[in-house]
Amino acid sequence: MMAGPEARKEDDVEPRSARPISRLTTSDGLVATTTRFSLVGVVNTLIDFSVYSLVVLLGVPFFLANMISTSCGMAFSFFGNRSFTFRAGGQSARRQIVLFLIVTLTSQWAIQPLVIWGFTHITFDQTVFGHSPALVLGKIGALGCSFFWNFILYRKVVFKKQPDTGDARPPA
Repeated sequence: MMAGPEARKEDDVEPRSARPISRLTTSDGLVATTTRFSLVGVVNTLIDFSVYSLVVLLGVPFFLANMISTSCGMAFSFFGNRSFTFRAGGQSARRQIVLFLIVTLTSQWAIQPLVIWGFTHITFDQTVFGHSPALVLGKIGALGCSFFWNFILYRKVVFKKQPDTGDARPPA
C-alpha cells in the first residue's frame, strides 16, 4: 500500500465507467442540454410550422413561405437558446448574433428548401385540396435536418463555452 499524496482511497475515486455518464446527466451535460434545446425547438417549430402551413395555404410559394415562417421563430430561438439552452448570456451578444444568423439562415433558407424541394421531386405528386402533401412531409424532414445541424453548430460554435481565462482575482 502506498503512503503520501499518491495514496488514494478507492471510495474517493469515481469509477471510470461512471465518468462519461455523469458528464451526460449533469445540468450542463449533453442530455440536459439536448432536452433544453428540444424544448426551445418545440416552441420554435410550432411557430415555424403553423406560419408555414398558413402561408402555403394562402398560395405563397414554398420557398418564400419557408423564409417567412422561419423568420417568425428566429428571435425566440436566439434568446431561448442563448439564455435557457446553452446558458451563454455572459458572452458577446454581437458575436453570437452574427454566428447564430449564419448557422440559422443556412439551415432555414438553404438546407430546408433543398430538403423540401428534394422530397417533393422524389415522392408522389398527388394534391389534396389543391396542394401537395409532399410539401408538408418535406417540411417535416427539413425540420429534422435542421435540428441536428443547429444543435451541433450552436453547441460547438455559436454558444460555445468560453474557456476560463484565469483572470479571476482571488478573494481578498
